[in-house]
Amino acid sequence: MEQQNPIEKLFTDSGPFDQAEIVKVLEPLISIMRNTNQVFFKKNMKVSYKILAFALVQKLLFMSGKKKESYISAAEVFEKTDLPKGSIDTTFKQLKDDKYIMGEGKKYEIPNSKISQVLEELKNISKAELK
Repeated sequence: MEQQNPIEKLFTDSGPFDQAEIVKVLEPLISIMRNTNQVFFKKNMKVSYKILAFALVQKLLFMSGKKKESYISAAEVFEKTDLPKGSIDTTFKQLKDDKYIMGEGKKYEIPNSKISQVLEELKNISKAELK
């Protein structure tokens, strides 16, 4: 019997995060306009969850070559979603304070180390509806 090299457990084909898992979690929550990448929310969620979902979409678009950067800004969230501007700015500050997004100026993103935690929270939205 051939023994696998232990280091093989560290290799991945999906990049720094599991894109398929993100799509699986986001599919019941959002849809994306193909030509403009505008994000539409299918479920009623808190603004913080909407911004986190939007940030995940941007990471996916970047990884698939449909966007030049993985970063988001409050202005971009306002432009590509139906969220009111006032709620975006306040929520950005809270997400930054809670370390769900990192960056400065107009460039923020979910750190790869937080993606699993964000996905768990977004999964809970769908689970709550089933109860």
